[in-house]
Amino acid sequence: MVAAGRNRLTIIQNHEMTPYMSRFGVPHVPGTVYDPGAVDAGGCTVITTDGDGKPTAEWVGISGTVRNCAGGVTPWGTWLTCEETFINAGATWSAAGQTGTYEKNHGYVFEVLQADSAHQLPKPIKAFGRFEHEALAVEPNLKHVYLSEDASGPTGLFYRWTAPRGARVGRGLANLLSDTAGTLEAMQIRLDDGSIVPDVWIDETADGNVFAALRTREADLEKHISSGQGDEVKDPAREKAREDALKRLEEANAAAKDKAPKPLPEFGSGEDFPLQQALNQLKGKTVLASKTQTERKPEDAKSN
Repeated sequence: MVAAGRNRLTIIQNHEMTPYMSRFGVPHVPGTVYDPGAVDAGGCTVITTDGDGKPTAEWVGISGTVRNCAGGVTPWGTWLTCEETFINAGATWSAAGQTGTYEKNHGYVFEVLQADSAHQLPKPIKAFGRFEHEALAVEPNLKHVYLSEDASGPTGLFYRWTAPRGARVGRGLANLLSDTAGTLEAMQIRLDDGSIVPDVWIDETADGNVFAALRTREADLEKHISSGQGDEVKDPAREKAREDALKRLEEANAAAKDKAPKPLPEFGSGEDFPLQQALNQLKGKTVLASKTQTERKPEDAKSN
């Protein structure tokens, strides 16, 4: 849901589909098409309701995309829809007796407006990277966007995009941002011996697991934008580091398997770490970024 007023709702709905996955693929409507080769595939539809919640209208917001999985609502009342795929232009598809060829690369974020089909912006926001996107959230200060990746082999990462100094995001992101605008970073996890887990495997745990010590590194934004133009070349050193990290993780899990697991904190209780930090933020108290990090650093006031 992206808007509500006078008990009426505007809902933008994802369609997580590939071409001819079913007979209910999103049709190509003029003004909404990204890739003409992705026929009857994913996209978004915009639905409005009356005060009783009954649908009053529905139209296409974007079409010609693939596997629109999740996304996020923007502070200015639009929907950012995420493609959970990584398909290259020139790849072929075949389904339901039909065949076709993708004409454009996929794996991007798109903005869907509340406007009608003729006034949409079916243009990828390349600054947010090209990968198997899951969801995202725009920080209220309009300077950061957090994005998750649903991938395996290697496992997906958690990203933070930061706007250029002095800039803030707003409606029409694909036109506002150049392909390389801002800084895209990926969360990095360090083990207690100082080595790096190449992929995100462990989340914050109830007892502040040392494996969840968080750091950041700047991702290769150029790679995200241009990747998919040729065969993937794996980095042997990175693959070995990943295998070594997994081995250490397995050894740590094996050593702890005989120990009784600590019960998870009850949701909403005093031990609910995320909730307590949210309350601290509202109360103006110290906010901890994780149980292994002492305090969240304030933002640079010079960037305002």
